[in-house]
Amino acid sequence: MEPPTKPTGPVKVARFLWLASFVVGLAVLAFAFLSRDDQIKRLSDVIADVDPNRAAETLTSAATIVFWSSFGAIAVVVVLEALLLRAVLRRHRWAQWAQLLVLLAHTGVVLLAGTFLALGDAGVLIAALLIVQLVLGVVALVVSVLPGSGAWFQTQTDPGADLSA
Repeated sequence: MEPPTKPTGPVKVARFLWLASFVVGLAVLAFAFLSRDDQIKRLSDVIADVDPNRAAETLTSAATIVFWSSFGAIAVVVVLEALLLRAVLRRHRWAQWAQLLVLLAHTGVVLLAGTFLALGDAGVLIAALLIVQLVLGVVALVVSVLPGSGAWFQTQTDPGADLSA
């Protein structure tokens, strides 16, 4: 039996789940960006509760740094996962191991960034979307190692031949 040249069912499902994860990640970034002023104000209030003797400018600067760092971490995770998906769809098995490592980092980003961005009304939505994004990524990775995908990865033909199937 010759290995399949078109993506198998598990590969197609994993690709769809990864793409859904990216869309949710972009939604997180959009909601965070649109609510950034409110989020930075709330972060300033939280920082002020921790150290009330700081100047207002210092609080705002610290809150801005925390916000954009969290925002950037989410963006980096989305970009890394997208690049790794491209490698997986080109039948590079190593990319699945790299996806596992990025998912572990993604979990840390969800915990940290979610803590800083889950403030106020928009924060609840952002936190929920972060969790959905992570769950989609985990399920996508699990599906991509199910039986049926292994034969596709062993195909010796052109790796970029037909990914649209």
